[in-house]
Amino acid sequence: MTQTRQPSLAQTIWLRENSSAADAFVEFAKKKHFLSLDGLRCLSILAVIWHHTAGDRYSSDSLLFMGHHGVTLFFVISGFLITTLLLREKAQHNTISLIRFYVRRALRIFPLYYLVLLIYCIAVFVLERNSNAGRNFFENLAYFATYTSNYFVALHGDRVIFYFAWSLAAEEQFYLVWPAIIKWLTETGAVIAAITAIGVALLADAGLLPWPDSHMLTVILRHIAIPICIGVLLAHLMNNEKCFTAVYRVLRYRCVPGLLLVSGLLCLQLTGIFILVAYLFMAALLFCLVTRQTGFLTHVCNTAWVIAIGQVSYGMYLFHMLVLNAIKLIPLPNFLSESPVFCQLTLFLLTSLFTFWIAKLSFVYFESYFLGLKRRFIIRSETPT
Repeated sequence: MTQTRQPSLAQTIWLRENSSAADAFVEFAKKKHFLSLDGLRCLSILAVIWHHTAGDRYSSDSLLFMGHHGVTLFFVISGFLITTLLLREKAQHNTISLIRFYVRRALRIFPLYYLVLLIYCIAVFVLERNSNAGRNFFENLAYFATYTSNYFVALHGDRVIFYFAWSLAAEEQFYLVWPAIIKWLTETGAVIAAITAIGVALLADAGLLPWPDSHMLTVILRHIAIPICIGVLLAHLMNNEKCFTAVYRVLRYRCVPGLLLVSGLLCLQLTGIFILVAYLFMAALLFCLVTRQTGFLTHVCNTAWVIAIGQVSYGMYLFHMLVLNAIKLIPLPNFLSESPVFCQLTLFLLTSLFTFWIAKLSFVYFESYFLGLKRRFIIRSETPT
């Protein structure tokens, strides 16, 4: 009688891990709403508000100064999410409708952006039209209106009104170019394009291109958002079953998300090309939280109030400087003004709270109308995504 050979312990563990990773990939491929993304958006916008209310008062090598990297996390999320949706549309329909994509993005981004820009125009004209900052704002208005401020508006001095629009310009430029690349290139070609974009941006930032730094092409290449490209590469990795399962087996342990978060925060102090390490930690953390159903960070990112903030993070980003400047006009009690720490925390909390409520009202009573129109341009599928 032939005896059946029992698998060894190592083989059993490998088979179990491989099956778990394969199941995770199938589950990820079926999802239409990705877990924890709103939680990460909440973390991003609160970090940005902290930076503008208090963080910029600390030295540049302090972790408390690093709130501006909330925008970096926004970029990684955006690159991942947009690329994933485009890859799935292409897989289901063998093409990508660029017109529908651009209309969807326009209906999501433009109405609130131009409303806030109009509010800024009125406020600056009434309050600061004779100041240097006010005059510079109107000189830069064409760049803000055309999403090119990251190319033409530099942060000179202490104050540039509406300067934060540079990140929205970088996003729009990504939306304009990347869908066509996904549509016309193979997955391998798109990955090579993203890696090339990262390399060219690093060369441009180091001044190693054969054109002068003032050349327009150098300016454009220097402002390629590398974290968006990292998010793009993450989307391609997670779209490939072999790559997904290999990474999942490494990152599946319960302690990993916490370690990635701490490591990513510590690496934010790196400079030059080494800052890429922090971006990679952000991408790995995003991978973990999107694919995990349990764990402390997953629970935090999916609590009701965190999701509520994340859902209106775009509006909060646009409104937060208006709210901050309005709150600064209110005199603080003496016991707060005498303590810099309490003053900073109070300013941060008040700005976050009032910005959230304004963004929530905007979302419900203004943006929702355009989001309803946006749904008309979603390509429906007879099979699950």
